[in-house]
Amino acid sequence: MKKLLWIVVLLLGVGDVLTARAAEGPMETVGMSELYQMRVDEDRVYRLAENPRLLIFDFADLARQGAAFNRMAAFLEKRGTVDKILDDRQLEARIAEEHTDANHFFLGHDYRISDVARFFNTAWARNVPLNGAEQQVRQRLVEMKFLHSGAQGELEGEPEAALIAVAQGATQADALHTSLEERTLLLRHELSHGEFLTNPAYRGYCQEFWQRLTADERQIFLQELAHLGYESAHESLMVNEMQAYLWEPVKGGFLQMTLVKQGKNDFSALRSRFLAGLMERSQPVTAFFDLPQHRDLLPVANHTGKRSVIRKISG
Repeated sequence: MKKLLWIVVLLLGVGDVLTARAAEGPMETVGMSELYQMRVDEDRVYRLAENPRLLIFDFADLARQGAAFNRMAAFLEKRGTVDKILDDRQLEARIAEEHTDANHFFLGHDYRISDVARFFNTAWARNVPLNGAEQQVRQRLVEMKFLHSGAQGELEGEPEAALIAVAQGATQADALHTSLEERTLLLRHELSHGEFLTNPAYRGYCQEFWQRLTADERQIFLQELAHLGYESAHESLMVNEMQAYLWEPVKGGFLQMTLVKQGKNDFSALRSRFLAGLMERSQPVTAFFDLPQHRDLLPVANHTGKRSVIRKISG
């Protein structure tokens, strides 16, 4: 009976699950250049033209994004809560441990659809109620056929598919919005994660690069990511974060400044090796980093932004 109810919930939704624009009508496909310029005041869901296996949840503000994905983030990435479905009170306490609020627990998200399915299955099995925003994400993914019901009634996710989430920015950052500049950085950061999660060839290259690092070089990432609250025992997560640091110039520049202050290795040499290895491949592993809007920003080497901004970026 529980499995039957699960299927009914998936097909019909619950309560106000379908009230937002994000759950209405066909999914829109957008190109990356258009995505960077997108300014809307409502929740949207897009398929990325350059990578149809990647969905973008674009929220009107940080509060709406946090309601939809903070519990999932704690389940999939946060140290001490990985594989745990937190109830509302536990989630509130976990966010407080980060000395932040629900709007800023994560500024962006990136997850394999198979892991999203695991989150929803676990919540159902453990009888932890989900809020309307989380139910809406589940319903939208079912409608778009990225999630479907398996033989036993459980959710299954499309292979090599992923989602990312960001929120709209404002001319000046406020309690509900990042600045427009930060939104651009967040999109770049999360899109690199989307490439890692959906492109086996690129993911394989990153995993090989991780294995070739010396113990001291690997420790750079493990220590910094553990400091930021990530579960450092989750190797795939560490590799995904590594590639984002090594490719994305702002976050990479920030880590380099941290290492210089500590008198440790020059991070720029690692970054040069990573990018050179991509270009030396006889067969290209990704076209993503050759897109003009990304390539033109690659030479940036340093960043003087505040630590608090960089720390909040997910994934």
